[in-house]
Amino acid sequence: MGKWLTISEAVDVLGISERALREKVRNQKIQSKLEEKRRYVWVEHEEVGHEATHEGHHDLLHEKDERIADLQKQVYNLQEQLVRRDNQVESLTEKMDHLTQVVAMAQKNVATLTDQLDSSHLVIEDLRHRQPLWKRLFHRGNAETGRG
Repeated sequence: MGKWLTISEAVDVLGISERALREKVRNQKIQSKLEEKRRYVWVEHEEVGHEATHEGHHDLLHEKDERIADLQKQVYNLQEQLVRRDNQVESLTEKMDHLTQVVAMAQKNVATLTDQLDSSHLVIEDLRHRQPLWKRLFHRGNAETGRG
């Protein structure tokens, strides 16, 4: 003797997970029907009790093992991602160090060129204000003769 129960009622009575119950329905180990968009399963009274509880524990352990395996795969994948990210960070750090050296050399070159430019400006200014040799000689000659 048994009766029709909803999925949630059958899960409580049988002591198994909903996933395990739906798998039994899919594998036709438990009779089911669909009424008014609701799934019902046939539960015999003798199915309730020790045997169902033992099977429920077995199903829970199986689900737990599957979940652990999935989580271990996720951890492994995340560890691989971390290794790749660490390598990327290391590579970028090396590139930054190199670029820092390049910038320092460029700044040194700019400073050297600025000093050379300043020296060139001074020489140009000195040349602009200096009189040509013939004027200096002529001017000196005038100064000596008093024509100045």
